[in-house]
This record gives sequence, C-alpha cells and structure tokens, in this order.
Amino acid sequence: MRKAVVAAIVAAFAVLPVTASADDKDKVPNLVGTWEGELHGMSAGKGPGPRGTDGTWEKPAMEEGKVITRVTGQQGNYFWGVREFTNGYKVNFMGMLSGPNAEVMGIAESGAHYWGKVSDNKMQLCVAHTPMEGFKRFDLSCSNLTRSK
Repeated sequence: MRKAVVAAIVAAFAVLPVTASADDKDKVPNLVGTWEGELHGMSAGKGPGPRGTDGTWEKPAMEEGKVITRVTGQQGNYFWGVREFTNGYKVNFMGMLSGPNAEVMGIAESGAHYWGKVSDNKMQLCVAHTPMEGFKRFDLSCSNLTRSK
C-alpha cells in the first residue's frame, strides 16, 4: 500500500512540469492591435526608409518622429503586421515572442531585424537595417510604443 501511495505522489510530481508548461502557453500576451509611440533613430546612405536620405557615416541623419505599429494577426507566439512612419514609409513585418520576459524578435520585408520587449500595454522595439539590393542605406532606431487600440 505504501509503495502505491509513493508511486502516486511521484507520478503527480512528474505531471507538474507538463501542467506548468500548458499554463505558460496561456500567458502569451495578445499583441493584436495598434501601438503608437516615438521613434528615435539614425541612418546613413541612400534608399527607402523612415528617415531622410542625407545621412553619411561622418554625419548620420538623426530623426525623432511618430511611428504606428499595427499588429494585424497573431498565432501563439507568432505575430505580424505593418509599421507606418511619419514620412509615409510603410513596411510589413513578422515577429515572435521568445523567453520568459516577453522578448520580441522579428524581421521586416525590407530586411530590418527587430528586437525588444513587451510588458502590459507597452512595447519597446529596436531595429537594425542593412541595405537591400540596389541601395546603400543603414538604419538603427528604437521606439517606445503604447497600445492605443
């Protein structure tokens, strides 16, 4: 009888990590919606992007402006949408949540690489962009976003 009770207790503890994993899946933040905020960045080189094209490596183009990030879809940890900048530039992106602290990583159709963090209704999103084919433009920026819708 005692062996049966011990076996039942061991079996119960063996199931706990699986149960915790299932609960963790339910904690994935829902990112779908509109996120707005300020963008701070710099760029060098010519080509399409959110800042002017007059930046050089000796004197990068610096800019602060508004940015809207619309997350239009999400499936579990994966999400996608479009970013819209003050100068009318728009870019599609996709990303994923990773790690225990809602860390974000992603990529845009322009070749930009994103990383950041989500907490409640706040998102910090940083980007590094190397040139697309036919252009010589480098961008680096961060934005602090708040969910507006």
